Amino acid sequence: MNRVGAVAITVAMLSLSACLSSSPSSSARPMIKIGVDLPLSGVEARAATPALNGIKFYVRRHPSIDGFDVTLRIANDMADPSLGAANVRAFLTDPRLVAMLGPFDAAVARQEIPVANAAGLAMVTPATSNPCLTRDIFTPARLNPARVAITCREAGLPAASELRPEKTNDFFRL
Repeated sequence: MNRVGAVAITVAMLSLSACLSSSPSSSARPMIKIGVDLPLSGVEARAATPALNGIKFYVRRHPSIDGFDVTLRIANDMADPSLGAANVRAFLTDPRLVAMLGPFDAAVARQEIPVANAAGLAMVTPATSNPCLTRDIFTPARLNPARVAITCREAGLPAASELRPEKTNDFFRL
């Protein structure tokens, strides 16, 4: 680079820094959203409402993560698998939504996982415990008195690998 180019870059940088320093400082941080999909009405609401309250409490105590303000987008799946999948599709329309908490129920999870997986949306469930949501074996051989593994298919359930069109795991159970 010649001397004239170096001087031009220096002047441009000084001008830019002068412009930036004279502009009012913005205290607003970028925002991210966390989706929450729980059965907030119906039979499972008694268990889901305290979970939602815990999530809200945590976000009130920790309103930002790594420089991002955190807000929640809450949806009620009423323990209905098709409504849960619709809630996930609605979450996916929001470019600021980066992950979701929920669902509470395995039947809802079986409908939501393929939708979220196709979009790369991470899901963390606070309650579902069905092993076929995270692996293809329902009962490992060492836990079966016959010492033979029972697959999810043999148990009448889809295997975890069948729920993930992208073949990546983005569903996690606590």
